[in-house]
Amino acid sequence: MGLHVYESRIEGDGYSVADVVAQIISAMHETCIFKVNPKMNSLISCTPRDDGYGNLVLDEAVFECSAKYPKAELLSVIPKGDKIKPRDTLKNMDRANAVHISIPADSTG
Repeated sequence: MGLHVYESRIEGDGYSVADVVAQIISAMHETCIFKVNPKMNSLISCTPRDDGYGNLVLDEAVFECSAKYPKAELLSVIPKGDKIKPRDTLKNMDRANAVHISIPADSTG
């Protein structure tokens, strides 16, 4: 497993491996609560975490419970409340650091 979390968090949202590990640790902390849903089972953190991108998030670890029944495996982790994603931060930095070349009006010089 791990493909879903890689594709959605690292490739899709631009998080680093270290960011995803922090999300997993937060979502699987002993103070988390178990959330049962007909579509998925998960653990969700109760303490907001500063994700380093300007968000306070509640991390949710989503489990795959049918493929390896009865042994649940981590399918993905979701940083709930991450309105500013790393990919957005990088885009804004690229715009701010863009080099502008100006050509003088009289370039015959």
